[in-house]
Amino acid sequence: MPLGLSWTPNEGGLLLVIPDEELAAFPCPPPPEPDQQPVRELHLTLLSRRSLAALAALPSPPPLPEGLLERLPPPTLRLLPGLHRADRPASPERPLGKRSYFQVLDGQGAWAAWTGSVLAAWQNSAQHVNPALWPAAEAGRLYHLSRFNRGGGAPLASVGDVGWADLAAPAGQRR
Repeated sequence: MPLGLSWTPNEGGLLLVIPDEELAAFPCPPPPEPDQQPVRELHLTLLSRRSLAALAALPSPPPLPEGLLERLPPPTLRLLPGLHRADRPASPERPLGKRSYFQVLDGQGAWAAWTGSVLAAWQNSAQHVNPALWPAAEAGRLYHLSRFNRGGGAPLASVGDVGWADLAAPAGQRR
């Protein structure tokens, strides 16, 4: 099964989904801490839910165009070595806060450009939608695969806003 694009309005961002059959190409390193579980439903977030909120709020949100990945294949998915940690503070919903470990994708510029092309093709397929509602590719996005989290491996339990600061901060702490 090939990679797939996924977007469910009001439930998540625009994702490049890696099917279970492809997981062997992305072996999971050993858990870095005992309370960390491998992330299930491996995916690459291209755009956050927040960026897509205006489209999701439409009475009929525009579906992703059929065959988009066949027309616009993604860059080669290569992971850089090393795990990085992202921590977020506690909240009423998450008394322990969030902690994820992630691997950075090689070719950040290629991924940003490709995401822009996907957005342009999607917008072109839904010309009835006000152009002002369409997001741009997120300038600060760090394209990565979340590998572990302490939320039992649930995808939404991972830190959702991993950014460049998470690479530079000591021990993965956000600055």
